[in-house]
Amino acid sequence: MTDDWLKKWTEKKITLALELERGQCNGSYAEAVIILCSVISAIAADIWPGEGIDRKRFVELLTEYSDESLHLKRVSIPLLISYLRKNGSTKEIEILTKRFMPSCHTLVITGDDVDKYEQEIFSVCPKLVLKTVRANSYANILYKEVRCGYVHQYTTGDRAESWPMSSKNEHGYVSYVNRADLPDRLIYFDTNWLVKVIHSIVNKLDDKINEITNKSFNNWWLK
Repeated sequence: MTDDWLKKWTEKKITLALELERGQCNGSYAEAVIILCSVISAIAADIWPGEGIDRKRFVELLTEYSDESLHLKRVSIPLLISYLRKNGSTKEIEILTKRFMPSCHTLVITGDDVDKYEQEIFSVCPKLVLKTVRANSYANILYKEVRCGYVHQYTTGDRAESWPMSSKNEHGYVSYVNRADLPDRLIYFDTNWLVKVIHSIVNKLDDKINEITNKSFNNWWLK
């Protein structure tokens, strides 16, 4: 896969995805994110071929080859709290809620409002396990709740939504949806943000795609 071919190929897929989201051919958010996530999967599979590593290479591509300003390593505080709630970690939930979450439970929030990097989280909850924290990163959540959700069930996973509550999403934000029937917010990944992610990956790989393609990799970011 040459860098020039990769750019042309991804642009075609991005254009198709965005047209579907706008309603062409009766398309929607679902069809758009299936295509955009498949682009990410395809690039990752070309770099690190093999069986049984799909999630790790998907996350690796996002965390190591996307622009840092897009925050793929950032951890979703609402989803981390949701995970801990299911596993009975009361003390950590109290700390994270008090330290990072707004006091108003109905406030509409974006990732910029509440989400943090793992260093900030460990500074207040040092006993949390790295694997647990990284499992709630944007990169892994995108794979599990959006990519796998739509590929296997044609819907988001239990912790994500297909529509935004925040008007900021026109600029491409990660944001959250409040549901009266759930104790925790659901995450929403904007397609404009996903397009920026793909562009940043392709640009970063521009001069490196040939030197890293087909080389083995064992030290995955996702533990």
